[in-house]
Amino acid sequence: MSPPKSEGRQRLGPERARHAVSVSLRLASAATAIAVAAAVFRAASCYYNSRRGNTGHQASGSAACGFTRIPPTASSTTVGRTLNSLGRQPTQPLLKRHRRHLFRLRSARLALAGPAAVSLPDELLDSDKALRFDDLPIAAKTKKALREELEVQDMTEVQVIAIPAILDGADVVVRAPTGTGKTLAFLVPIVEQLLRRPRDKREGVGALILSPTRELAMQTAAAAEQLLAQHSDLGSYCMIGASDIYDETSALQSEFIDIVVATPGRIDDHFRNSDGFADLFSGLQVLVLDEADRLLNGFRPQVMEILRRLPLPQDRQGMLFSATFPDDISEIAALALRPGYRLIDTMHGQVTPSLVGQYYAVFPQEQMVSALWAVLQQELALNPGTAKVMVFFTTARITQYFAQVFRKARMDILELHSRHTQDYRTASANAFWTSPTGILFSTDVSARGLDYPEVTSVIHFGAPSSADRYVHRTGRTGRMGKSGRSITLLHDFERSFLDSFQDLPLEHLDVDALISSSPPPPILMAPLDDLRVGQAYKAWLGYYKYFCEGLGWDDAQLVHHAGRFAAAIGSLGADGSHPPLRKVTAEKLGLARAAGLNLVDRLPFQAAHKAEELRQERQLRSIDQELERLMEGGGVAEPPRPNAHKLWQEKERAKAEAPKPKRTSSWPSGGSKHPPKGAPDSVLMNSRLAAVAAVESSRGRKDQAPQES
Repeated sequence: MSPPKSEGRQRLGPERARHAVSVSLRLASAATAIAVAAAVFRAASCYYNSRRGNTGHQASGSAACGFTRIPPTASSTTVGRTLNSLGRQPTQPLLKRHRRHLFRLRSARLALAGPAAVSLPDELLDSDKALRFDDLPIAAKTKKALREELEVQDMTEVQVIAIPAILDGADVVVRAPTGTGKTLAFLVPIVEQLLRRPRDKREGVGALILSPTRELAMQTAAAAEQLLAQHSDLGSYCMIGASDIYDETSALQSEFIDIVVATPGRIDDHFRNSDGFADLFSGLQVLVLDEADRLLNGFRPQVMEILRRLPLPQDRQGMLFSATFPDDISEIAALALRPGYRLIDTMHGQVTPSLVGQYYAVFPQEQMVSALWAVLQQELALNPGTAKVMVFFTTARITQYFAQVFRKARMDILELHSRHTQDYRTASANAFWTSPTGILFSTDVSARGLDYPEVTSVIHFGAPSSADRYVHRTGRTGRMGKSGRSITLLHDFERSFLDSFQDLPLEHLDVDALISSSPPPPILMAPLDDLRVGQAYKAWLGYYKYFCEGLGWDDAQLVHHAGRFAAAIGSLGADGSHPPLRKVTAEKLGLARAAGLNLVDRLPFQAAHKAEELRQERQLRSIDQELERLMEGGGVAEPPRPNAHKLWQEKERAKAEAPKPKRTSSWPSGGSKHPPKGAPDSVLMNSRLAAVAAVESSRGRKDQAPQES
């Protein structure tokens, strides 16, 4: 099809031509602008490609999207007349700018028209045909890695549909239920695409996978490493915020890294600050946005900056994966995909895993600790010896508070949230991964993509902030065809949350009966120290201040319910006063004039807490110096430092009146022999004291009483 002919024949001067083009683009309606943009893009693309003689590349870009090649007669095309009127010949930078701008306009137009849907091929519905990875046209080494390293043979529905489409070079938007193998659905074809690269073009990164959380990035990188175990000529690398930025840059420049899995913040940091980093991605073949909706909702500025620095969509393959997408995906798709992308949706109207029983309970806020205790006891009793429970809280500080409260009641609780160091988070995630049973208290950092095996129950403590978060949290259980349970514990003021889930098969749970049958121990109701109480109270205020409008609260109602929260954790003063809150914090929350708050210039417990921290630091430094002194000149190797968490557990058990059955350690066996960074100071101190004792014992320097003469 020929491009539309211009109505005007008058030859314009350079300045008038530029002005005319600018005015026409600004004043045209949206539909007219998009149509003109498409025509100009077709002409510019064909003209540019014909001058380059790059017919092969066009076949993978323009032709794949439905373009028809036009003879490069610039004088008879819109773009040719425009360039001639400007008094200069088309140059590569100019056409590149045209392509970049017009491609995005055309992507938006085609995305609005709707993508090509992909469904399960009829021949694969035949029950006699095995839907196995061995049936795919992939390398034998990849099949071997799938069998031996990842121990998978049968494909899930999303893998059956998505992998062939991706191998064909198509851009895809994939929406599939949680726990159905989306990670392998893009990793397997990525490996095959990279294997097809000529060896002389293997410089730089071939595939970039963006993940919204560090834990998901690490899990995806681990799967990629297993998949590449049989491919000695391919490598992968994980880049997250806790790593050393200089080590990452040198590793990418000195090693053959084909697949990079990263969080958007770290990649954006590299693009801005690391010299030559962008050059490593100049030949990028594949871009994957894993949990794409979360990436674009929570990290849009960073993702937009990354996309700006990467090759254009028509020069690479793009994929979007998630269990939840907005109804209109055109905006997301236009950012990262070529026009004519394929939509793969295996939800079949299913929002949450079909084998997950879903329950809810509504209770007064004053009973929240008792309700959580009772539900946990129920889940442990339903799966004796195999219970694996994830409890999701609203904020990191509230997660931290309840983890410490339940540890006082001699429950072995792991916690995962942003208030711990990356080493601590990794240790907790590994422990929960490897343990056959356990309880993990977490924020939404664990809600997306993480594939903890054999999770039996998910508990939502408080209403999730959105329906998507509920879906992703619930998806941590009932994975890969297994059954599970999801229990949502709602405070009495969160009852309206149920209105958003009328289509879900939620069953009412009688939490009062559970509390009667499993009353909490008295120690569970005792408050923690002032610091932890203050942090939890402040976090509660900040979270619900954000949701005040949705709850229909004014500031007075917010303060009232904050007082109920303080009463529930036993932290109200003798006169009924709230925990102290700094005035500057209240101003940031917009609550400086709210009545009922206990506002102070300085928190009374801050000075004492700082002094205790300094005292412990001095003691730890002294122990380290003693350890170094004992090591000097003795030729004695430093003994393995004992598992810090085990030491702490044994100390807690010794305090108990009755012996408790042995629990699985919260740190992975065979892991680091040093305590994780961010562990409690008492744990670090016990570990270092034990190391000193071990050195003294190995050198025969035990203290002995003087002998009598």
